[in-house]
Amino acid sequence: MKPGDVLMKKNRLLQIVIILLFVLLGVMILPMTFFHLSGLLLPTPSVPINKYGEFPFRIVYEIGDERFIVEDTLICEYAGRNRESFTGREIKWNEQIENQDLLSRGFYLSSVPEPGNEWSYGCVYKLLGDVSVGDGIIGGVYIDIGGAPYYLGYYTLEGYYPGTVFNDIQGDLSKDALLEQYEIRIIETTFSEPMTGGNGIVIALSE
Repeated sequence: MKPGDVLMKKNRLLQIVIILLFVLLGVMILPMTFFHLSGLLLPTPSVPINKYGEFPFRIVYEIGDERFIVEDTLICEYAGRNRESFTGREIKWNEQIENQDLLSRGFYLSSVPEPGNEWSYGCVYKLLGDVSVGDGIIGGVYIDIGGAPYYLGYYTLEGYYPGTVFNDIQGDLSKDALLEQYEIRIIETTFSEPMTGGNGIVIALSE
């Protein structure tokens, strides 16, 4: 084989490798690029009319013979667009509990709500942790206290009201299930009413 033929063969091999690399990159990148661009075609959510509010709540419950009283205020605020999200168009909310000592006892705050999911829509409080929640899984028992979009009147959720109790995999728990499985009794739940004059976007809850 002549030296020129060897060089030509190496060049062809290099060209094939480069082509394969471009094909591989295209297969990996193009779908994600298309998905991202398609997300940009979605409508931009309207700016909330009500941008700030403070909402007192009270939860009284018992575990066995011990009684717990949770009294505090949920502070809700519109925080602009969620630039860290996939499209950067989603609404971002700030939520905080006024009593930081109480926050450390088990509140979970979500800055990006999930409309249509009543037990992860906003903020929750852990009633009990490190317990069996089914199928051999250890998790927690929580009560939903609502979130900024609900209290600021941004969404009107059909049939929704804070106070749903659930665990990590089973969804809603009835009073009987709470008592039988975890010896939890909900004595009182008092939540503030949402603000009126908001955007009032109607969303049907998932069944």
